[in-house]
Amino acid sequence: MISLAYKKFCLPFIILLLLFSFNGCRKKKSDAVIPVNTQLQEFCFQCLQYSVTGNTDIPEVKKFIFPQQMKNMMLQRVCKNGQYLYAYEVIYPECSGLLQTQNYYVPDFDDGQWVDEIINQSEEERIADELESLQELDKIIKAPYSKENLNVDPVENRLTDSNNRLKIMEYGKEVFIPVEGSDKLEFINKSDSKVSRNIFDSKYRIITKEVWSIPDVENAVLKLKEEYSYLDDSVVPFKKISTTSEGKNIVYYNTKGLTQKTESYETGKTDKLISSFAYTYDDKDRVTSEEVRDYTVKPVVIKKQVYIYNQNEELPPDYEYYENEELKTSTVYEAKGVYVTTIHFDKEYYVKTYYKDFAKIKDVYYAGEQVIREKIYEQ
Repeated sequence: MISLAYKKFCLPFIILLLLFSFNGCRKKKSDAVIPVNTQLQEFCFQCLQYSVTGNTDIPEVKKFIFPQQMKNMMLQRVCKNGQYLYAYEVIYPECSGLLQTQNYYVPDFDDGQWVDEIINQSEEERIADELESLQELDKIIKAPYSKENLNVDPVENRLTDSNNRLKIMEYGKEVFIPVEGSDKLEFINKSDSKVSRNIFDSKYRIITKEVWSIPDVENAVLKLKEEYSYLDDSVVPFKKISTTSEGKNIVYYNTKGLTQKTESYETGKTDKLISSFAYTYDDKDRVTSEEVRDYTVKPVVIKKQVYIYNQNEELPPDYEYYENEELKTSTVYEAKGVYVTTIHFDKEYYVKTYYKDFAKIKDVYYAGEQVIREKIYEQ
């Protein structure tokens, strides 16, 4: 029987042998590959597979301890022949893609490497363009905005892997990189220095959207991140969280996708609520009220607008405006161009202004129910 201490020592030693062979594969001066025993490769892959999926075809593997550092090294992403592969796929090509078929995904390794892939791909394109320009110095250079150039259709280029799966698609100046995980689909769009990264769930509902500014590797900045949440199988989100360098905004939606409430936060060690907006709707999806709360002052200031729709849809809705639940102004429409506006100064004093053909015709001042002043306007 193999002792536990021997098992702990033996497996890292075996992995190191494979890694030496992997480093040999990466030398640029020679295409020679240090031969490695296929059974040894298979054994190490089974150890890796068991550590990340719990599945293995070799029962003995379950008795070995697979070091976390070795697992991380074998799951490194490397570029070979224009493809981005895991290190184990380079060491043992026969196992290429097997972890992905078991719905394997490594969220812990989502450290922004996809940004480097975008930059590297763009840099390769730039170098290729410069080499091509050097070869064409003896040719006549056409004006960049000639009619002939403007009428040229964008060229579509596709890069696929050995299984004919799409890795990169380039169309004109844009680059699309779909990346499929266990239950998510990533779609990356690059145009100039702007990169959008959209992540969808298994029902093709967007769950994350990121907008990056990447003029170069050292100055990559995440400008916007949006996170969407859904209830059950609904295709309409019930919440969206938007985060920028300036703060955070949360939007809540109803079942029809209409905004019910928004909350704005100042971000720091703790999120501080600054303001909120709340909306209500009628059965025709028309806004019936808008309420805003300002939390930057004490006591909190509440402002509310109410819309009362007339049976005559040609007329604007009647309108009421409140501050801290006290009515401040209101407008009631009687006919087209005929309406009355009321301004409340306090609970007792208010003034009514009458309009006809959209022109002011009279002001009436009240103290309670008593008229204290009246002003008529010439027509």
